[in-house]
Amino acid sequence: MTPVALLVHGAGSCPATARLLLDAAVPYGVETVAVDARGGIEELVQVIDVAAEGRDVHLLAGISLGAHAAALWAARGGRAAALLLVMPAWIGRPDPIAALTAASAEDIERRGRDAVLAEIAAAAPDDWVVEELQRGWSTYGDEQLVAILRAAAASAGPTLTELAGIDVPTAVVALADDPLHPEAVARRWATAIRGARLATVARQAPLTDRGALGRAGGLALPSALPRAGFPSAPRLLVAYGTSPAHALLRAEAARFHRVQPTQIVLGHACPRCGSDTHGQPRLVPTATVRHPAFVSLGRAGDLSVVAVTDAGPVGVDVETEGAAEFAGFDDVVLHPGERAVAPADRTRVWVRKEALLKAHGLGLAVDPSDVMLDHDRLASWNSRHRPPGAVWLRDVPVPGHVVSVAVLPIPGLDVDHLAATVTPATT
Repeated sequence: MTPVALLVHGAGSCPATARLLLDAAVPYGVETVAVDARGGIEELVQVIDVAAEGRDVHLLAGISLGAHAAALWAARGGRAAALLLVMPAWIGRPDPIAALTAASAEDIERRGRDAVLAEIAAAAPDDWVVEELQRGWSTYGDEQLVAILRAAAASAGPTLTELAGIDVPTAVVALADDPLHPEAVARRWATAIRGARLATVARQAPLTDRGALGRAGGLALPSALPRAGFPSAPRLLVAYGTSPAHALLRAEAARFHRVQPTQIVLGHACPRCGSDTHGQPRLVPTATVRHPAFVSLGRAGDLSVVAVTDAGPVGVDVETEGAAEFAGFDDVVLHPGERAVAPADRTRVWVRKEALLKAHGLGLAVDPSDVMLDHDRLASWNSRHRPPGAVWLRDVPVPGHVVSVAVLPIPGLDVDHLAATVTPATT
């Protein structure tokens, strides 16, 4: 019997979001089933029960109300090899957090889904949570969405006693600084469940890496369980050549994953609007490449440079030597603290910043002059956009060009020995 991972989304969300956020926790060789969980807590528990019947459930993962349902299912005797409970919202009887969900239902009923979404998006233009709200809410009609949110707001979460009855390996994942899913609640869940481990993910980490929550949970699960390809020794490939950039990226991604180029599916992901028709390149998960690497590409004239790594979101940038020698460069690129940069280093400063901003997912939305680097570290960030967390930044040698690569390491991953393997393209 093929083992399965059941993924359960939250109220007003959808299976696509569950896959985006949780699939990084699913080990190799395990089939993923994202259930369509619509209704109150008891309906969700029944959906899990039906989905699990006759299956070898290797992992049951739920987010928000889906985490509540997964915990209750396990506490009532449902059997899974492991649990992943992401962003729980409350304990026991609905509390003021649930009241906020009810208030959203009232607002949608009064003004309509689209008007409410537009107002939320305008207030938080760079918030990945808003993007996933848009994805999920768009799968419901207004009346259905109002009913779903009201049912969720009226649903009791698992009590501390019920959580204490869970006897399978469990990871609980908190999202820092999320008022609707308080970190304190996740901490109490993890304390109540015997042997559970708690992981906390930075509020905006999923903006550039939608798999951050699932990956953190997979890492937190006991080591006896297979990990979802979490790298023990992360790798970074950088290749350059005159091949078209996307052909070079496909070839290097295939080399990284040890598959044929025809088995690599390229897509796009815009971290600002959530579109998959434009934006940064990405590898699309497939049956052959379940947990694809992070990728980036850059061009300068006829030269293409690509980067492929499993260490975290990556950005690579390239310019010809001396490309920074144009009027107005200082005002456009240099931070006030960098005005004394030597002429020979001006292009390198520019390329390093562009690589960092690509990895961060914001690109030209951030003014390079608002960012100051000190060699391979971020020294100052004056932008209104949230700063990145830890940064791994290195220059790589490419004849006649200046190239830099930046990685935002997966939380908990040791990148002390990460080094770029740089090769001329073979295609």
